[in-house]
Amino acid sequence: MTVKRNITVKNIYHMLAYAFKDVLKEKKYGNLRDEEFDHQSDLLAAILVIGADSQIKRGLDKNYIPIIETKSVPTGRIDISASIKNQTTMRSMLVCEFDDFTANIEINKILKTALNILIKDKEVSPKNRKQLKKSLFFLGNIDLLDPADIKWSKIQYHKNNVTYRMLLYVCYLVISHSLMSENGKKKNLSDYFDDQKLGDLFENFVRNYYDVHYHSYVSSPRHIRWNTDNDDFAVFLPVMKTDIMLESKSSTLIIDTKFYTNQIMQGQYEKKISSNNLYQMYAYIKNKVDEKEKDGRDPNVVSGMILYAKTETGDDLDIEYSFSGNTIFVKTLNMNDDWKNIRSRLDSFIDFLN
Repeated sequence: MTVKRNITVKNIYHMLAYAFKDVLKEKKYGNLRDEEFDHQSDLLAAILVIGADSQIKRGLDKNYIPIIETKSVPTGRIDISASIKNQTTMRSMLVCEFDDFTANIEINKILKTALNILIKDKEVSPKNRKQLKKSLFFLGNIDLLDPADIKWSKIQYHKNNVTYRMLLYVCYLVISHSLMSENGKKKNLSDYFDDQKLGDLFENFVRNYYDVHYHSYVSSPRHIRWNTDNDDFAVFLPVMKTDIMLESKSSTLIIDTKFYTNQIMQGQYEKKISSNNLYQMYAYIKNKVDEKEKDGRDPNVVSGMILYAKTETGDDLDIEYSFSGNTIFVKTLNMNDDWKNIRSRLDSFIDFLN
C-alpha cells in the first residue's frame, strides 16, 4: 500500500469519508473501502467518477447567467446603444441582454476541468481513466476553465448544490496540484496535500469520527470564554475556539489536533513538545473550568488532549501532565497504521471521559 505525504493512500480515503460523512457514507462509495490504491490521483479519480456519475443522474445544478447576443428576434432587454454603436440594425439584428437557465455554470466547469486533468494523469488506472472519459461525455456542453482563473473563495453552497461540496473539495485538490510548478516543472508530483490541507482534513476527520460513533458526547467545536475581571475589553482578546470538545455528565475532554509532516518533538539539543501547543491547551482547560464555576455549574473534571498525527517520522507519544488537578494528555495517532488500529486508538480516548 503506497505511502504519499506520509499517509497511506487507503487511510486518506477513510479520512475523507469521515470529513464528508454525509456524502461518502452513501452505498455507492462502499466499494472503495475494499479497493487498493497505489496513488492518490487514482483514489481521487475513483471518488470523482462515482460522484460525477451520481450528480449527472441526479441532475447537474443550473442557474441563470447573463447573456449578451446579437439576435434577429428580440429577446430579453434590447440594448439600443450597443445596437447603434455596432450598426447591427443595418443587418436587421439587435443586441439583446437576457438570462439563460443553464448547467454551464462555475461549479460544473470546475468539475469538468478536474476530470480533464485526471484523464491525463499517468497514475490514474486504465479502469478509472475509461470511466472519467464516460463522465466527460455527459458534460459535453460544459466549458473548461483555466485552472489559474478559478475563484474558489467565491463559490457558494445552498440546498440545491450542497451535494457538490465534497466533489469540489476533491476538484480543488486535483486542480491546485496541477498548478504547483516551478520553471514549468511540477513539484511534489505525487503529493496533493500540503500541511494546511492535511491539518484541516485531520481535524475534520477526528471530529466527525466522534460525531458518528459517539454522538451523545457532542464533538462540535466550542468557544471558551476568557475569565476576565473586566469584560469591557474582552473584545480585544483572541478567540478561544477548540477543535473538538467531548462532554459526558461527569467530565469534559478538549482535543486539539495537530498535523506536522516534520518531527513532532522540536529542539536543537533536547527534543521537547511545542510550548505553544501546551500553553494553548492549558489556557483552554483553565478558562473552561473558570467558565463553569462562573456560571454556577459543577466544573466536573476538565482535561485536554493534544493529538498529533504521526506520519513516517516522529515518536509515538503517550504522555500525561497534571496541573492543579487537571490532566493534559499528549498523544499520537499513527496514520500509517492499519485502519482497525486507528479506530481502536480513537475509541480508547473516550475512556478519559469516565
